Amino acid sequence: MEINGKTAVYGLIGNPVGHSFSPLIHNLLAEGLGVNLVYETFPVADESMIPDAVKGAYALGVQGMNVTVPYKSAVIPNLPEVDPIARAIGAVNTLVRQEPGTAEDGSVIPSGYKGYNTDYPGLFRALTEMGIVLKEMSVILIGAGGAARAAGFMCGDAGVRKLCILNRTPEKAQHLAGDLTEEFPDMAASAQLLSEAAAVSMKMKSEGEQVLAIQCTNVGLAPKVENVPVEDPAFYENLDAAYDCIYNPEETRFLSMVKAAGKPGRNGMDMLLWQGILSFEHWTGKRPDRELVEKIRHSLYEFFKSNEGSR
Repeated sequence: MEINGKTAVYGLIGNPVGHSFSPLIHNLLAEGLGVNLVYETFPVADESMIPDAVKGAYALGVQGMNVTVPYKSAVIPNLPEVDPIARAIGAVNTLVRQEPGTAEDGSVIPSGYKGYNTDYPGLFRALTEMGIVLKEMSVILIGAGGAARAAGFMCGDAGVRKLCILNRTPEKAQHLAGDLTEEFPDMAASAQLLSEAAAVSMKMKSEGEQVLAIQCTNVGLAPKVENVPVEDPAFYENLDAAYDCIYNPEETRFLSMVKAAGKPGRNGMDMLLWQGILSFEHWTGKRPDRELVEKIRHSLYEFFKSNEGSR
């Protein structure tokens, strides 16, 4: 697409951002949907620079941004408005520009960016594409960090009735379970040590549950591809499906063990794709058709292979 004086500018802030897949996703979306925009990366070297980065982007007319690690939480105090779910999760990955004015209900619209989280609906869409109906599953979350928190809120929103958080240190898992119970009282959220993984999956299965595991840690992420969060094969034998939020490498050891147990598994590439599509929809109101989604998915895998999975 030709860049001209009317081309809207969007981008990604984080550190590092040099090998991000986001420019590929958004520039292909813009081309495919006929939207006159360009998407770039904006490296921000230190958290202390986030206030200046957000103010500067707004002053320069940047229409919207994504936020990646390590600033998804740090950006929140710099936003005049944050979507309630994003605030509850404690992480924002999408900034939508607001011009000052008055809304239809008479409320004042402040100048600045409004923050959203498209990670958790992106994960929901990725699981839906696997054919998973979340409200019919009991879920095991591996990890208790930011990705697990977003996944936990996604489970609560989707109507999951039973969820167990596995983590090496119990305090973080217990804290997350408590937050989820408070937010979603109909979802029985509990916490266990990661070393109890096989016993947890066996108990769920013995109770007649359909069991989904969502791997939310960075264990197994390249270059440490030999690592896996759960070594015991018995854990995998009691699953019905699994999702690994990691997409580099394409098949982690976790997914290899899932497949060795004869269970379906998927890596995090679809979550990456759908969170980007949902951000684009926030910015432009436009949604791609299936043909364009498949074209971008194919381009992502080709880009991934040509860059040896670096991000």
